[in-house]
Amino acid sequence: MKLSFLLKSSSILLALGTFTNATNAQLYSSGNNTIAGNAVGIGVSNPQGTLHLNDFTGGFLGGGEVPLMRFESTDLGQSPTTTNYWDFTMGLSSSLVMSRFSTQNSNPVDALQLGAGYVKVFERFKVTDYAQMGSAITPNNTQGYVLSLGMLEGNSGSWNGSGTALFGTNTGEFQVMTNPTGSVIGTTNMANQVRFTANESGITVRKDPSKTFVDLSFIDPAQTGTDKRAFTIRTVGANHATSPNILEFWDPHNNGQAFFTMPIRIGGPASDISVTASGYDLYVKGGVRATTVKVDAYVNWPDYVFAPSYDLMSLKETEQFIDQNSHLPGVPSEAEVQKEGIELAEMNAILLKKVEELTLHLIELQKQVNQLQNDQ
Repeated sequence: MKLSFLLKSSSILLALGTFTNATNAQLYSSGNNTIAGNAVGIGVSNPQGTLHLNDFTGGFLGGGEVPLMRFESTDLGQSPTTTNYWDFTMGLSSSLVMSRFSTQNSNPVDALQLGAGYVKVFERFKVTDYAQMGSAITPNNTQGYVLSLGMLEGNSGSWNGSGTALFGTNTGEFQVMTNPTGSVIGTTNMANQVRFTANESGITVRKDPSKTFVDLSFIDPAQTGTDKRAFTIRTVGANHATSPNILEFWDPHNNGQAFFTMPIRIGGPASDISVTASGYDLYVKGGVRATTVKVDAYVNWPDYVFAPSYDLMSLKETEQFIDQNSHLPGVPSEAEVQKEGIELAEMNAILLKKVEELTLHLIELQKQVNQLQNDQ
């Protein structure tokens, strides 16, 4: 063994003397007490490896455990001068712990622990600057955990970089945050972002308020062309110029669209409902069945028939109209119904008008009957 190695080994011995009793710290080589052989032991007389370190279990220095190994550096350029330490310590649990502290911060902070069957990272695990895993401030501004792919956490939960981050919050939520711009974003600012949250209340998708819609698209690789969307569900935001707060279901290729304002509920088996394009907001082929159908306020309901100024057609005039047209006056003909269909609210109003007119004729006839009876 060269003398230079002996001097270096002695410096290790002296370094250990600063942490424990120097008389207990010994330097051994394999098989003897001299620097010889292929293995070196510090604190162990029979080293089992090229370098074998033996911890002093139960030994403490300044309120902390005596380190198995310490790396130390002093920055003379700082004022006051700062000395930084990285310690490797084996505790009573037989786990190897790496911690750090400095003369400016005397409380050791654990960074890494190697235990029986696990590796524990106390802060976060990083791959380059923009991929990390560990504790973080989540988008709902609470402490949680993150798997960040392309984004770096800054101060107070802000994020920098272009990518996606997956969060588990301390409130039991799973969150996904995207950011394509690379700019710093806060916990509430959502410029150019989409956030996905899943919790016990359901699934929520929040979008950049400056965008007018968010799409959920179903991709079919068999679609021709560059647009592979087979079906899309689109939510239109409140700031849309012409169609705010709308939920759309549509086929991007066949222009088959259905637009719903909220709230809406359609129930029953799929075979009961068939919706096709038409000139109306909703067209149901095959019929509609319901326990209640209500029509909103109807303008010009035919109570005007009972007004003194109403010009009631005489029965003679009604007879002449029927002879010429084969239907009641003011009522659609069979040909018109076959061609145009009927509007239920309007048709109910027409029928009510006919009933009211008929009622007036009956009242008049009853008066005539009464008069004849009185004349007898």
